[in-house]
Amino acid sequence: MEFPEKAIIIDQVNGPGDGNNLEDCYFIWFSDSKTYSFFDKCGNEKGSGLTVDSIIIFHLDYVHHLEWALSIGPGSDSTFVKGNWTNVPDCEPEGSYQATAGGSAEVLKHAASATL
Repeated sequence: MEFPEKAIIIDQVNGPGDGNNLEDCYFIWFSDSKTYSFFDKCGNEKGSGLTVDSIIIFHLDYVHHLEWALSIGPGSDSTFVKGNWTNVPDCEPEGSYQATAGGSAEVLKHAASATL
């Protein structure tokens, strides 16, 4: 999968199996407004104008039966985002996630080999 330049890709999810559906979703950081936009792994924007301590509620088109809540936690910045996720209406944190610019080492390896 190709990601936009500067994508901060969810590459680690902890918690129940549903959380795996968040892998490869990503954030884009906008330095002028100091906000994030959040995209599913198909590139569909699910939220914008997000800041640290924001909570976004959304649906993933490829997981019809769940509504998600995702928080952006303290310590997140322009290259790293972390937080918690849950399925609504539970509203109890079910797991955590972390996203890094460029994604995991495996994603970076594929990106590097694609540019040769």
